[in-house]
Amino acid sequence: MVLLVGGTGRLGTRVGRRLLAEGRRVRVLARSAAKAEDLVRLGAEVVAGDLRDRASLERAIRGVARIVTIPGLGDHPIDLMAIDDVAHDVLLALDHPEARDRTLEVGGPENLTLNQVADAFERHADRPARRRYLPLRLLRAVGACALPFAPDLGRALATAACRCSSHQAFDAAPLVAAFPRRLTRLADLARRDTGALRRGGPSARRVNREA
Repeated sequence: MVLLVGGTGRLGTRVGRRLLAEGRRVRVLARSAAKAEDLVRLGAEVVAGDLRDRASLERAIRGVARIVTIPGLGDHPIDLMAIDDVAHDVLLALDHPEARDRTLEVGGPENLTLNQVADAFERHADRPARRRYLPLRLLRAVGACALPFAPDLGRALATAACRCSSHQAFDAAPLVAAFPRRLTRLADLARRDTGALRRGGPSARRVNREA
Protein backbone atom coordinates (compact mmCIF):
# COMPACT_ATOMS: atom_id res chain seq x y z
CA MET A 1 0.00 0.00 0.00
CA VAL A 2 1.27 3.47 -0.97
CA LEU A 3 0.05 6.51 0.96
CA LEU A 4 -0.22 9.58 -1.28
CA VAL A 5 -0.15 12.89 0.56
CA GLY A 6 -1.04 15.92 -1.55
CA GLY A 7 -2.79 13.68 -4.04
CA THR A 8 -5.70 15.96 -4.89
CA GLY A 9 -3.79 18.61 -6.85
CA ARG A 10 -2.78 18.42 -10.49
CA LEU A 11 0.61 16.81 -9.84
CA GLY A 12 -0.65 14.56 -7.05
CA THR A 13 -3.51 13.30 -9.20
CA ARG A 14 -1.13 12.43 -12.01
CA VAL A 15 1.16 10.58 -9.61
CA GLY A 16 -1.83 8.69 -8.22
CA ARG A 17 -3.02 7.71 -11.70
CA ARG A 18 0.40 6.35 -12.61
CA LEU A 19 0.67 4.37 -9.37
CA LEU A 20 -2.76 2.84 -9.95
CA ALA A 21 -1.94 2.12 -13.60
CA GLU A 22 1.07 0.13 -12.39
CA GLY A 23 -1.27 -2.00 -10.30
CA ARG A 24 -0.28 -0.53 -6.95
CA ARG A 25 -2.70 -0.14 -4.08
CA VAL A 26 -3.03 3.57 -3.33
CA ARG A 27 -4.42 5.39 -0.30
CA VAL A 28 -4.92 9.15 -0.49
CA LEU A 29 -4.86 11.42 2.55
CA ALA A 30 -7.29 14.24 1.76
CA ARG A 31 -9.42 16.71 3.70
CA SER A 32 -12.50 15.18 2.08
CA ALA A 33 -13.19 12.14 -0.10
CA ALA A 34 -14.85 14.37 -2.70
CA LYS A 35 -11.52 16.04 -3.47
CA ALA A 36 -10.02 12.70 -4.48
CA GLU A 37 -13.00 11.34 -6.41
CA ASP A 38 -11.00 11.08 -9.66
CA LEU A 39 -8.57 8.68 -8.03
CA VAL A 40 -11.35 6.87 -6.17
CA ARG A 41 -13.00 6.04 -9.50
CA LEU A 42 -9.72 4.44 -10.55
CA GLY A 43 -9.57 2.31 -7.41
CA ALA A 44 -7.80 4.45 -4.81
CA GLU A 45 -8.79 4.40 -1.15
CA VAL A 46 -9.29 7.70 0.69
CA VAL A 47 -8.66 8.57 4.33
CA ALA A 48 -10.21 11.89 5.30
CA GLY A 49 -7.78 13.79 7.46
CA ASP A 50 -5.21 16.50 7.88
CA LEU A 51 -1.48 16.61 8.59
CA ARG A 52 -2.24 18.45 11.84
CA ASP A 53 -4.62 15.72 13.04
CA ARG A 54 -2.65 12.90 14.65
CA ALA A 55 -5.60 10.49 14.77
CA SER A 56 -6.19 10.80 11.03
CA LEU A 57 -2.47 10.30 10.37
CA GLU A 58 -2.52 7.09 12.41
CA ARG A 59 -5.42 5.84 10.29
CA ALA A 60 -3.69 6.88 7.09
CA ILE A 61 -0.37 5.13 7.73
CA ARG A 62 -1.83 1.86 9.05
CA GLY A 63 -0.67 -0.93 6.76
CA VAL A 64 1.29 1.43 4.52
CA ALA A 65 4.63 0.32 3.08
CA ARG A 66 5.59 3.60 1.37
CA ILE A 67 4.63 7.25 1.58
CA VAL A 68 4.70 9.61 -1.40
CA THR A 69 4.40 13.34 -0.81
CA ILE A 70 4.30 16.23 -3.24
CA PRO A 71 5.97 19.00 -1.15
CA GLY A 72 9.69 18.54 -0.48
CA LEU A 73 12.77 18.89 1.67
CA GLY A 74 16.44 18.43 0.89
CA ASP A 75 17.72 22.01 1.08
CA HIS A 76 19.05 22.09 4.66
CA PRO A 77 22.88 21.90 4.79
CA ILE A 78 24.26 19.10 6.95
CA ASP A 79 27.73 17.71 7.58
CA LEU A 80 28.44 14.41 5.84
CA MET A 81 31.44 12.23 6.64
CA ALA A 82 32.70 9.19 4.76
CA ILE A 83 32.57 6.01 6.81
CA ASP A 84 36.24 5.28 6.09
CA ASP A 85 37.14 8.68 7.59
CA VAL A 86 35.10 7.85 10.70
CA ALA A 87 36.99 4.55 11.05
CA HIS A 88 40.28 6.44 10.67
CA ASP A 89 39.33 8.78 13.52
CA VAL A 90 38.34 5.89 15.79
CA LEU A 91 41.84 4.45 15.39
CA LEU A 92 43.31 7.93 15.77
CA ALA A 93 41.57 8.31 19.13
CA LEU A 94 42.96 4.95 20.21
CA ASP A 95 46.56 5.28 19.07
CA HIS A 96 47.63 8.90 18.57
CA PRO A 97 49.41 10.34 21.64
CA GLU A 98 47.96 13.80 20.96
CA ALA A 99 44.44 12.35 21.04
CA ARG A 100 44.84 10.72 24.44
CA ASP A 101 42.34 11.95 27.06
CA ARG A 102 40.74 14.26 24.49
CA THR A 103 37.26 14.45 23.06
CA LEU A 104 37.60 14.63 19.28
CA GLU A 105 34.87 16.44 17.38
CA VAL A 106 34.86 14.83 13.96
CA GLY A 107 33.09 15.62 10.71
CA GLY A 108 33.47 15.81 6.98
CA PRO A 109 35.03 18.52 4.84
CA GLU A 110 31.76 19.77 3.31
CA ASN A 111 28.36 20.93 4.52
CA LEU A 112 25.88 19.88 1.84
CA THR A 113 22.17 19.55 1.28
CA LEU A 114 20.73 16.17 0.38
CA ASN A 115 19.76 17.62 -2.99
CA GLN A 116 23.43 18.45 -3.58
CA VAL A 117 24.31 14.85 -2.72
CA ALA A 118 21.78 13.60 -5.27
CA ASP A 119 23.12 16.09 -7.83
CA ALA A 120 26.65 14.76 -7.38
CA PHE A 121 25.63 11.14 -7.93
CA GLU A 122 23.57 12.15 -10.95
CA ARG A 123 26.60 13.84 -12.53
CA HIS A 124 28.87 10.85 -12.06
CA ALA A 125 26.27 8.23 -12.95
CA ASP A 126 25.11 10.13 -16.05
CA ARG A 127 21.49 9.45 -15.18
CA PRO A 128 18.82 11.08 -12.99
CA ALA A 129 18.52 10.04 -9.36
CA ARG A 130 15.19 8.83 -8.04
CA ARG A 131 14.28 11.38 -5.36
CA ARG A 132 11.54 11.09 -2.76
CA TYR A 133 10.60 13.99 -0.50
CA LEU A 134 8.79 14.10 2.82
CA PRO A 135 7.64 17.42 4.34
CA LEU A 136 9.19 18.13 7.73
CA ARG A 137 5.83 18.42 9.43
CA LEU A 138 4.76 15.04 8.09
CA LEU A 139 8.15 13.52 8.88
CA ARG A 140 7.74 14.45 12.54
CA ALA A 141 4.12 13.33 12.71
CA VAL A 142 4.71 9.97 11.04
CA GLY A 143 7.77 9.37 13.23
CA ALA A 144 5.71 9.96 16.38
CA CYS A 145 2.90 7.71 15.12
CA ALA A 146 5.33 4.95 14.12
CA LEU A 147 7.13 4.74 17.48
CA PRO A 148 4.61 2.43 19.23
CA PHE A 149 4.36 0.07 16.23
CA ALA A 150 7.83 0.24 14.68
CA PRO A 151 10.31 1.82 17.16
CA ASP A 152 13.30 1.55 14.80
CA LEU A 153 11.43 3.34 12.02
CA GLY A 154 10.10 5.96 14.43
CA ARG A 155 13.58 6.73 15.75
CA ALA A 156 15.01 6.88 12.22
CA LEU A 157 12.33 9.36 11.15
CA ALA A 158 12.88 11.45 14.28
CA THR A 159 16.61 11.55 13.52
CA ALA A 160 15.88 12.57 9.94
CA ALA A 161 13.60 15.36 11.15
CA CYS A 162 16.33 16.61 13.47
CA ARG A 163 18.91 16.59 10.68
CA CYS A 164 16.54 18.52 8.43
CA SER A 165 15.68 21.23 10.96
CA SER A 166 18.63 21.80 13.29
CA HIS A 167 22.15 23.15 12.85
CA GLN A 168 24.23 20.30 11.42
CA ALA A 169 27.16 22.17 9.89
CA PHE A 170 30.72 21.36 10.96
CA ASP A 171 34.09 23.05 10.51
CA ALA A 172 36.70 20.33 9.97
CA ALA A 173 39.63 22.79 9.80
CA PRO A 174 40.67 22.47 13.50
CA LEU A 175 40.59 18.67 13.28
CA VAL A 176 42.68 18.58 10.09
CA ALA A 177 45.12 21.15 11.53
CA ALA A 178 45.64 19.01 14.64
CA PHE A 179 45.80 15.69 12.78
CA PRO A 180 46.72 16.44 9.13
CA ARG A 181 45.21 14.25 6.42
CA ARG A 182 42.91 14.51 3.43
CA LEU A 183 39.22 13.99 4.20
CA THR A 184 37.07 12.31 1.57
CA ARG A 185 34.97 14.75 -0.43
CA LEU A 186 31.57 13.94 -1.90
CA ALA A 187 32.84 14.09 -5.49
CA ASP A 188 35.45 11.42 -4.69
CA LEU A 189 32.85 9.19 -3.05
CA ALA A 190 30.34 9.61 -5.88
CA ARG A 191 33.02 8.90 -8.50
CA ARG A 192 34.16 5.76 -6.69
CA ASP A 193 30.71 4.33 -5.98
CA THR A 194 29.13 5.06 -9.34
CA GLY A 195 32.18 3.56 -11.04
CA ALA A 196 31.90 0.46 -8.88
CA LEU A 197 28.20 0.15 -9.70
CA ARG A 198 29.03 0.12 -13.41
CA ARG A 199 31.69 -2.57 -12.87
CA GLY A 200 29.65 -4.60 -10.38
CA GLY A 201 32.59 -4.78 -7.94
CA PRO A 202 32.75 -4.98 -4.11
CA SER A 203 31.84 -1.31 -3.66
CA ALA A 204 28.71 -1.89 -5.71
CA ARG A 205 27.65 -4.68 -3.39
CA ARG A 206 28.37 -2.46 -0.40
CA VAL A 207 26.31 0.38 -1.87
CA ASN A 208 23.40 -1.98 -2.52
CA ARG A 209 23.50 -3.34 1.02
CA GLU A 210 23.62 0.15 2.53
CA ALA A 211 20.89 1.60 0.27
